Amino acid sequence: MNQIIGGTTIRLHQDDNVVVAAQNIGAGATIPGEGVVTASAVPSGHKIATRAISAGDYVRKYNQIIGVATADIAPGAHVHVQNCAMSEFERDYAFCADARPTQYFTGQDRATFKGIVREDGRVATPQLH
Repeated sequence: MNQIIGGTTIRLHQDDNVVVAAQNIGAGATIPGEGVVTASAVPSGHKIATRAISAGDYVRKYNQIIGVATADIAPGAHVHVQNCAMSEFERDYAFCADARPTQYFTGQDRATFKGIVREDGRVATPQLH
């Protein structure tokens, strides 16, 4: 769902509690579509909290746990090493369990065109005048 919001941030998944700065963002900038204002400057590529994250709660990006809040994080705060760290957590090893095989077209359903097959096996469009 990669959604660029106002050209300044990218939301990677609808359930994430952070967005990623697509450019350097100054303090006091409103993040359109998120209803938050940055508390400090955020460098490009870094994360911004879109809702309150309590100490001990998971920080999610791509709807995956990327860390645990080491302190309360307010909406609009820069999320980085000062307030987020890795920690042990239970993992879902059934990740992608709902993936389905690709449904290919059968020979008769495949797209075709009125072309010619050359002696060397290549195909071409005939010159119709």
